[in-house]
Amino acid sequence: MPPVPDIVRRRQYAALPTLLLYLVVFFAAWSGYILLITPRFGSGPLFLIVENLVKLAVWTLPVLLLLRYVDRQDPLTYLQLRENVRPGILYGLLAGGLLAVYLVGQRLVVGFHGVNLGFAWSQWIGGVILVGVTEEVVFRGFILQRLLTMTRFRWANLITSGLFLLIHFPRWLRDGQLASAEMVGAVLYVFAFSYLQGYLFKRSGSLWSCFLSHAIGNLTSFALGSAAGIVFLLS
Repeated sequence: MPPVPDIVRRRQYAALPTLLLYLVVFFAAWSGYILLITPRFGSGPLFLIVENLVKLAVWTLPVLLLLRYVDRQDPLTYLQLRENVRPGILYGLLAGGLLAVYLVGQRLVVGFHGVNLGFAWSQWIGGVILVGVTEEVVFRGFILQRLLTMTRFRWANLITSGLFLLIHFPRWLRDGQLASAEMVGAVLYVFAFSYLQGYLFKRSGSLWSCFLSHAIGNLTSFALGSAAGIVFLLS
């Protein structure tokens, strides 16, 4: 493989300072909100509405603004939401179905207690309906693609998965889950899920696949009431 010309390399790494600044601000803002602000409030309907609005403001809006006003690109095109919609939906349904089968099988091993679709409406909104608009836009749509301008897919996907895992820790810390017996499995599960989402995104060429697979995975976890549910829920 021929070496990368210096001018191409400079262009590739020109985006690095912006990405690093974005990551620092994003992680600081979300961690501060989870650790310092949310413990001061209850869990009533108004708070849950505000929390989802805050998540959209911290996760989704900055990405759209960066793409539109800094990169001068159409956000929907960059995020791969305009092209390959049908393949994206098909891949997402297939991957989500396989994930659901895995979660059901896991629950059968540890103890199956039935399916409950009447879980909290906040989980429906934040963990099923909006999870693609928030988490997948940030990690697969923006961070992974930005890293792909600097390194190979393998490394970009590993870094993205590490960051995806890291963003879970503030909530786990706040909820006192870091010392739980399920944490090792949760850490491995989150990282593996993110890594596979990266390959799903690459294969389908559409962020819709990640939207659907993530939503189906969360829906299955919540409906089963399984321990696996803790690894997905950020909202």
